[in-house]
Amino acid sequence: MKVSTYSLLAACGLAVAGSGQAQIVVDGVIDEAYGAPLSIQTVQTGFGNNLDPTGLGGGSELNAGYATIDNGKLYIGIAGNLEANFNKLFVFIDSVPGGQNTIDAANNPTLDPFNGGGYGNSIQAYDGFTFDAGFEADYAIKLNSGNFGGARTDLGFGIIGGGANDFDEYGAVFFDPVTFATSNFGSAVVNPANANPLDFQNVINLGTEIELGWDNSNVDGIFDGTQPADPTLAEAVTTGIEFGLDLADLGNPTGDIKISVMVNNGTSDFLSNQFLGGLIPQDDDMDPETPSVQGNLGQDGLGGFLGRPEDEDPPNLDLGGLGLIDLNNFEGDQFFVLSQGGASGLIGDYSDDDFVGQADLDLVLANFGATTLPAGFNAGNTTVGSFDGLIGQNELDDVLANFGNSAATTAVPEPASLVLLGLGGVALATRRRRA
Repeated sequence: MKVSTYSLLAACGLAVAGSGQAQIVVDGVIDEAYGAPLSIQTVQTGFGNNLDPTGLGGGSELNAGYATIDNGKLYIGIAGNLEANFNKLFVFIDSVPGGQNTIDAANNPTLDPFNGGGYGNSIQAYDGFTFDAGFEADYAIKLNSGNFGGARTDLGFGIIGGGANDFDEYGAVFFDPVTFATSNFGSAVVNPANANPLDFQNVINLGTEIELGWDNSNVDGIFDGTQPADPTLAEAVTTGIEFGLDLADLGNPTGDIKISVMVNNGTSDFLSNQFLGGLIPQDDDMDPETPSVQGNLGQDGLGGFLGRPEDEDPPNLDLGGLGLIDLNNFEGDQFFVLSQGGASGLIGDYSDDDFVGQADLDLVLANFGATTLPAGFNAGNTTVGSFDGLIGQNELDDVLANFGNSAATTAVPEPASLVLLGLGGVALATRRRRA
């Protein structure tokens, strides 16, 4: 049915367009296809400023956050650096209803089981940590790099609120498949088939595929310190870390996607002041002349370090960790939002421009047969009101039956619309009806 309908439309001389959207290349360089940053750093880094273009000189800074959806994938770009001393980058994603606003380690996977510090895993170290109101974590990405028996970069992914085994840990992901020589930075499609077969750290339960690109060469952007960051310098940084994940692995979200990014230490129990969305430096009420500052959060939100479970024998899980930190106590939202738009309520208006027309027809035909939502496709405007797992005849029928309608009125069909509606009659005669 797809082919015959498509051919009829082409025979009538009507435009049939592809997406034409520039593609994201996951290599650690922030492509123009991301568009403007969704978050720009607000405070200087308390975890050191990298001055070495090899990326091995130290320093972690998050200059800006980017995100976009293309061809059924969520791409996240983080401009900046992560020090290759096993400090950790955490990316928490709120993509579907539910999730955890306060991390409950008793109801979570053992993500990052090599975390150390006596916690057992990194999520245990986050036990009791609270995000801003309006953010409920559904998924987490963990990334770190360093040297342990050679250069290595490790990548983890887990389902927040999932079972103990609802995570993947991929070890030494940047490696030569012939010599097995490893490196700290590069690009890779990380999945079970491409996992480093010689690495001890692989724990693969879900089999999630993640595109990873890391260019740690930035020596510009924000400075070391605790004062407000220069947003112009932050936005100018174009290298850093990129991830690409299938929307299907994130619950096939159709609404806004919220992303919280933060830099932590090697045992996941001492938070920096580097978040996206950024922390807002605060004035000293006792001394108005003192510059606004925001230091590292540490374990208590004030930069303090209280200890680790391993400091006692047997390990005491009530000691240390991030359970005292509540992001509601800090100004602003420590997350940013990738909006997929809201449904206009106009059936067939998949481009969400309040009109059912050529843009919607192009969008359906260019993605006919897709089982995940592409960028800019608002599945809320289907007859059933949500994505049913396939862009197909149902969506085409919606466009043809409503071609020319607007959110304000039902338009009188124009000649092109009449042709489409005529074709719609052909399609409707043989369509698969919704239940």
